[in-house]
Amino acid sequence: MKDMADLKGKKIAVLGGGLREAELVNALLECGAEVAVSGLTLAGQLRLAAQSPEAATENADALVLPVSGLTPEGKIKEVREGLELTVSTELLGRLKSGAPVVVGKANEWLERVARQTGCRLIELVDDDEFAILNAIPTAEGALVVAIEASTITLHGSDVFVLGYGRCGRALARVLVGVGARVHVIERSPVKRAMATEAAVNVYPFTDLKSKLRSADFIFNTVPSLVLTTDVLENLNPDCVIIDIASAPGGVDFAAAKALGIQAILALGLPGRYSPKTAGKILATIVPRKLTGYLA
Repeated sequence: MKDMADLKGKKIAVLGGGLREAELVNALLECGAEVAVSGLTLAGQLRLAAQSPEAATENADALVLPVSGLTPEGKIKEVREGLELTVSTELLGRLKSGAPVVVGKANEWLERVARQTGCRLIELVDDDEFAILNAIPTAEGALVVAIEASTITLHGSDVFVLGYGRCGRALARVLVGVGARVHVIERSPVKRAMATEAAVNVYPFTDLKSKLRSADFIFNTVPSLVLTTDVLENLNPDCVIIDIASAPGGVDFAAAKALGIQAILALGLPGRYSPKTAGKILATIVPRKLTGYLA
């Protein structure tokens, strides 16, 4: 599964995390790594003694942070209840020189402290293998959010997917599978051709405002403001919008609320709805990447 990743003799610090990261810890142990955990919610189930963040990171060859990342103030988002962990220059300074730091996506805080300490960031969102595999639980989670938010079925509904990247493709596929009438709106002619080949209805973004009038559901994957006030004003007021793009998303949420349109920013879906599967994805990819960095 891990393509013969070899981390024997390497100390890997894992700060924070939940079931996803617990799966990864097991994989790292199988690869021969010495794993030091702090703030991991399931540390007891892994039979690993929780350490202080300072002890965990001391002279570690690499650091793994939760996929969910950090707050703008540098606090780890997913930690054991009652604990608060901040990733500081002092903490990263305990790692070995040039140590890789794995995270879902780095924010400005992490980029700054990594730069100051000479750590090398590994952002999983930049890894094609991770992004493609992670799109599957993301798409399934988005469907759960939509079903919970609506009073009608996806089957037989007009469902629009904005953007046909990795998540857009996964969404369109599962939506077709549940019997929705799927429409894709995409800027790229090449991606529109791919959507056409997948036998869904396809439109350019210039048609956004007019086509969305018939939408029962909208799934946005575009990480820039596309559902503006003038677009939202033309929607069916019963339309449900699920925005899975990176925060702050692609919806004017204040305008949607004022118009009485249900718009949900749905982030971290794999960790919320399919954490074990999401963890197996991490366990497949991260040990191999660390082996390459630490060889």
